[in-house]
Amino acid sequence: MWDLALIARLHGGAGDGGPLYALATDDAHDHYEQDAVSIPGRGWVMVRCASHDPDDIVRAMRAGDFHASSGVKLVDVRSDSTRMTIDIDAEEGVTYRTEFIGATREDDETAPTARVLATVDGDSAIYEFNGDELYVRARVTSSRLHPRPYRKGDFEMAWTQPVRPRGLRPATTTTTTTNP
Repeated sequence: MWDLALIARLHGGAGDGGPLYALATDDAHDHYEQDAVSIPGRGWVMVRCASHDPDDIVRAMRAGDFHASSGVKLVDVRSDSTRMTIDIDAEEGVTYRTEFIGATREDDETAPTARVLATVDGDSAIYEFNGDELYVRARVTSSRLHPRPYRKGDFEMAWTQPVRPRGLRPATTTTTTTNP
């Protein structure tokens, strides 16, 4: 659904054509019963911010400088006009697969379709832009089962915000290349 909304905004002119960021939340309502449906610890966001000041955190989130997670920790997410790079805080005995997901522009008449553009195994992943991408985002899946899954068999994951490559208006308003 996120990809359909991104395509509508970035290609179809819905809304202001700007970014649509993703959050992960556990929507917890049941804090004491472990077998309850809405328990904490299933999803959260990690914000890249040098301080804990609420205004700074909000500013970073408005700039898209955060990622969603259900357990995978990303050390750094960065992009420039040629590539998107993901560095994972790898844990011993756990493997990681990064899928770069996006939509490519076929022509002005045909609406793009989201698909997996590339898959990389390891604790670092780079996607080189081809120049025809409307946007690119990443989904990182670990080999570790989530300790408090929504569905049996769910793995720990992380999701980055979308970026727009090669001189197009960026999906995020800032690009960070260092980890504070």
